[in-house]
Amino acid sequence: MAFFHESFHGLTCKHFGGNVEKMGFSLMYFAPSFFCDVTQIWIYGGKWERIATVIAGIWGDLIVCFLGTAVWWATAPGMFIHNLAYKIMMVTGIGVSLLNLNPLIKLDGYYIFCELIGEPDLKERTSAYLSGWTRKYLFGLPAEVEYVPRRRRPFYLIYAVLSAIYGYLLLTFLMGFTYNIMHSYSPAWAFVPAALMGYWVFRARIHSLGRFTGLLYLDKKERVLNWLRPVRIVGFGGIALLLLLVPIWPDFQDATFILEPAHQASVRVAVRGRVSQVFVEEGQRVVAGQPLANLGNLDLESDLARVRADLRVASARAVQSQVRYGDFATAERERQRLVQQERSLSEEYAKLQLVSPMAGVVATPRLHDLSGAYLDEGAPFLDLIDDSALLARIFIPEFAMHEVRVGTPVRMQVQSRMLPLSGAINMISANWVPLDASLRDKEQLSGISTPRFYMAEAWLHSAAGVRPGMTGMAKIQLGRRSLASLGFRFFRDLVTRRVW
Repeated sequence: MAFFHESFHGLTCKHFGGNVEKMGFSLMYFAPSFFCDVTQIWIYGGKWERIATVIAGIWGDLIVCFLGTAVWWATAPGMFIHNLAYKIMMVTGIGVSLLNLNPLIKLDGYYIFCELIGEPDLKERTSAYLSGWTRKYLFGLPAEVEYVPRRRRPFYLIYAVLSAIYGYLLLTFLMGFTYNIMHSYSPAWAFVPAALMGYWVFRARIHSLGRFTGLLYLDKKERVLNWLRPVRIVGFGGIALLLLLVPIWPDFQDATFILEPAHQASVRVAVRGRVSQVFVEEGQRVVAGQPLANLGNLDLESDLARVRADLRVASARAVQSQVRYGDFATAERERQRLVQQERSLSEEYAKLQLVSPMAGVVATPRLHDLSGAYLDEGAPFLDLIDDSALLARIFIPEFAMHEVRVGTPVRMQVQSRMLPLSGAINMISANWVPLDASLRDKEQLSGISTPRFYMAEAWLHSAAGVRPGMTGMAKIQLGRRSLASLGFRFFRDLVTRRVW
């Protein structure tokens, strides 16, 4: 796709009379950066020819995206060409077109924006203006500020700040990407390659900051020394010690969690029979004792009807024997036997009506599909969950377990809520447990060994907007630490875990 994108630039340049001297790609931070030399369009073409040449890559990508969309729509899921068309849609429609239209970095959108506003070197001019303006007006250093019309000065400052922030974010993303990869291999040492990558990426800016700091020190040295009296030195020293030694900084440990219902029950068939009526459906809230379904058992119903008829006859015989002074004892024993049999069959018959053992929500889908089905004794019918209180199962990595205790506060963030949920850990597993499948990320690199996890539990009561099965990130509040304590703990763990 990058080849076609750059070819569209080159063909448009040649259309307007320019030559394409070279085309290829270079590695920019280990990523291939494709390019096509169309600089001759600035010689042979005017403003709109230059804009057409620059936008030709995006225009061609959209044409390819349209063709890929048509193929994706016309083919069946699972086919190779269907999956290939989907990837082409994503790359050309989002991965190239939207990113290239960003005017904050030197891609197609930047050059189009420069042509539209008539500023060929916008990023360099705005960066130089912001640097000179900051040196002169914020720090009072001797600096030359290029003259810019008053109406354009806010635009220069805003564009320079946004462009710098976006550029730094892209470079920081590379450092964070390195840390995430190495963290999967070694959580304790991942900061070393990430720090080296950060220094390599920001080395020019770090050296520039060092030169600026030295210049600022030399310029303000005498004024600062005259201002710093002994009382002020003592005051600043006391503030620094307070910031260093007072435990005011919150210490958190990140973890993942999944929500489960506090109580759940499975309703099973106690007496075999055929489902005749279903009174509930998925998602319906029920109370304890509410009928859920009726089952029919013809043999049981026939036996119960026969025993009840025999019981009426036996009762009549017992009464008649008592009145006529007959064999009352035999008749009474027969009646008692039939009473016990009728009671036993009535209990079994009552079990043909399934009732809810607790208040909760029906969690089994398509219950009405069971109408007319014959179910054996012990067969599951539906599941009930109690969502009035939820249980959060929190998976804590092994290397973070040395400071987690029962009763430790925890804050949990789910995607459906803006504000986090609060709770406290009330149980920690004695042994490590496998990570839940819904929380396991697909590893993109082979050979990565995932850490072990211990499970902690926390109760959530009356949490609006959350449901069982939701996942999210948890922050376990280990306490408050001072900067000195945080630094000491880091080096202590470094020595005890890796060196010792």
